[in-house]
Amino acid sequence: MQEPSASEGRRLNPAAILVWTLESAGRFGLAFVLPALNLDGFFRLIGLVGLIAIVAPSIIRYLRFRYELTEDSLIVQGGLLFQWRRVIPLARVQSVEVVQKLRHRMFDVVELRVEAVGGRQTEAALVALDEKEADRVRSILLHRSQEAAGDAGAPEPPPLARLETRDLLLAGVTGGRVAIIALLLGYGQELLPESRVGALVEQVATSGSRGLLVLIASVAAVLAVSIVVSLIATVFVYWEFTVRREDDRLVVTRGLLERRRSAVPLHRVQAVVMEENMLRRLLGLASLTVVTAGQAGSQDERQETSTLLPIGRRAAALDLAAKVLEAPPDITELRLTPAPARALLRRLTYVVLPACGAGVAPFFSWVAGTTGLVVVMAAILVAVLGWRALGHRIEGGYIVVRSGALVRRTTIVRVANIQHLQLTVSPTQRLYKLGTVRIPTAKGKPRAVDLDRPQAESRYATLTDKLLSH
Repeated sequence: MQEPSASEGRRLNPAAILVWTLESAGRFGLAFVLPALNLDGFFRLIGLVGLIAIVAPSIIRYLRFRYELTEDSLIVQGGLLFQWRRVIPLARVQSVEVVQKLRHRMFDVVELRVEAVGGRQTEAALVALDEKEADRVRSILLHRSQEAAGDAGAPEPPPLARLETRDLLLAGVTGGRVAIIALLLGYGQELLPESRVGALVEQVATSGSRGLLVLIASVAAVLAVSIVVSLIATVFVYWEFTVRREDDRLVVTRGLLERRRSAVPLHRVQAVVMEENMLRRLLGLASLTVVTAGQAGSQDERQETSTLLPIGRRAAALDLAAKVLEAPPDITELRLTPAPARALLRRLTYVVLPACGAGVAPFFSWVAGTTGLVVVMAAILVAVLGWRALGHRIEGGYIVVRSGALVRRTTIVRVANIQHLQLTVSPTQRLYKLGTVRIPTAKGKPRAVDLDRPQAESRYATLTDKLLSH
């Protein structure tokens, strides 16, 4: 059957009118319009005019909006005052995300968001489709036959990863949200008058042990609130988190109030990044994200969409990374070449100036001296942790690089995805006979830091040969 032309294309589900109306209500304050309908006279007239002003554009928008799927493209058109038409080649489709917010659940529809390579935002948003039509469109966009999409009896492939409730709770407690929220709560003191803050500090100082207990209890309360907020946010975002591989793409399903189903073609995957903060390293846990070429959306949306494993055992995260990249199994053992001791000396060089300042500070006040000493000790600790984290390895068509002091990041990259190579030597690296090999991809800038100079040149030559052979 021949597809309709763009001017006669398919319409969205009529629920799109209500979905758009609710969106407008949130922006323009429908809550102030509805109470006006209970009033008399002029105020009721104002309320009716406001309601019509919100609903009428949604109706016109629905009547004007069309979408069409051809053999090689998705065509969408619409517009209120000015009509527009957009053609998205199927070859440029980066990902297709199925979103079901509360307003979609009310009308038993879903939203389909289509992102294209190189785009900075969603290229096409089909805001209201029934699930059967959404599956059909999604399958065609992802280069699958319509018959395969319509085969409801086909079993789902087993998940590559799935999170249970206990995993979500562990992710919320050990994730970075706790520290961020605690920091934001700490900044809350800036909202208090300066005199009030000073009075509280003086009261704690003059209360002895009782004041100390109050201070400890206050810090504990801040941490408790941070943990609770982090737990709630994690559960809402990653509820029923599941990763499956369907043919040549990854399908990620997640969300409690807002259900999302994202699909990313595997050939778009540039690299996989494993992150371990200090607490998770102690517990043997890690998170996994995927770096995808041409990913659109805001930074938060990209972070959530690219998450491949919010939390899991370190071995499980590495195993999942190998499956996604189709890398050899032994790459998960991470037998990395460490950085030489001279790399630690280079890092300690940057501690010299703070140390000199700490040596002079006691002549001014003991507070300045103590603060300077704490800063120097912290800088030394960060330098040691950063040096110990450094490592790299080349295995077949893959390169693994690791870095990070407080949050250790291990990046696994396909050599074929490297855009270009760069060997750099900074002034301090020249002093200690070190070098860095940069291996940027379309959406990342991984690098092997502080290698021995001959080793850096050898790795650069090896990667150049591999890159040219692809």
